[in-house]
Amino acid sequence: MTNTNQVPKRDGEAPLISLVIPMLNERDGIDALFSAIIEGVKNVPARFEIVVVDDGSTDGTHEVIEEKLKCFSQWRLLSLSRNFGQQPAYRAGLEEATGDAVIFMEADLQDPPSLIAELFEEWQKGYKVVTGVRMSRAEKGMRRWAFDLYHVLFYRLTDRVMPANSGMYSLIDRVVVDHLLKTPEINLFIPALKNWFGYSQTTVKYARLDRAVGQPKQTLRKLVNYGVDGLTSFSDLPLQWI
Repeated sequence: MTNTNQVPKRDGEAPLISLVIPMLNERDGIDALFSAIIEGVKNVPARFEIVVVDDGSTDGTHEVIEEKLKCFSQWRLLSLSRNFGQQPAYRAGLEEATGDAVIFMEADLQDPPSLIAELFEEWQKGYKVVTGVRMSRAEKGMRRWAFDLYHVLFYRLTDRVMPANSGMYSLIDRVVVDHLLKTPEINLFIPALKNWFGYSQTTVKYARLDRAVGQPKQTLRKLVNYGVDGLTSFSDLPLQWI
């Protein structure tokens, strides 16, 4: 694969960055989310497009999002027919994103929008993948233990395919977006796949916060399935053990 360091421009305009954000029953946190995004991008020399994917919400999230998005000049709202899960929702948003680069974000503010400026700066240096790495996280107890154990196992069993203690929060260049959209895999594991293509990449460190409001939407069953999909997609060790 060829690798260039030139950040794309459109007829002299500032680059367009698409924020792809899936949501599931996040009605109560939408005000805080969009306020944080507006604050986080205000000094970034780019244009922004907001792509929100309503992943089968049942609490009126769709109506609240639609009203709030009107404060952005460019926005798209996708409503899925049911809850398909986080990775399919990200994929749906990726198909609608038109930016020169895409930033994957979650709606719960655990990954702070204030980091957008740093992601953008690294992209302007020529990196095609800029991944947020968690130096600390707010979860406690068994949930924290399970997350820490999984990240250690995944990092070691997949031959370090993605940075340790990282997840979805990242920026990817349009060339990486195009590769992701051409990937024929059914169960995409985007956190690792975006790094797997081999383009120039770097990391930005941050502290992962607690949820702004509400409870985590990922159940234990969903988290286990998500983890298994990731391991089996990027390591043949589970098959060898069987």
